[in-house]
Amino acid sequence: MEKAAELRKSLHSSDDSPNGVGDFTAEDRSAARDFATYLVEANLATPGEAAAKAQSLSAGAKTVLAGMTGTPTGDHFVAALRRMSGDELLGLRSSFRRMGIK
Repeated sequence: MEKAAELRKSLHSSDDSPNGVGDFTAEDRSAARDFATYLVEANLATPGEAAAKAQSLSAGAKTVLAGMTGTPTGDHFVAALRRMSGDELLGLRSSFRRMGIK
């Protein structure tokens, strides 16, 4: 739970690149937060829909999402979305909800 709290704090922080983690801006964090909210709220038919939307995000936003999900890079995050099953996507959505994404 401590990691989730740290990720929430980072996602909502107003400072750029908190604690020197990553090379992203407040706009990147905002885009990542918006995507996480979309993922939780949207009625997605396939994980591919989420991957297509994630692919269009800035590199910084993908980096923030990678940090939230434990993937090494933003590109790995998008690739993981592409490979997910429907059940795995449900698990990711559940994880984001536990982080306080609504």
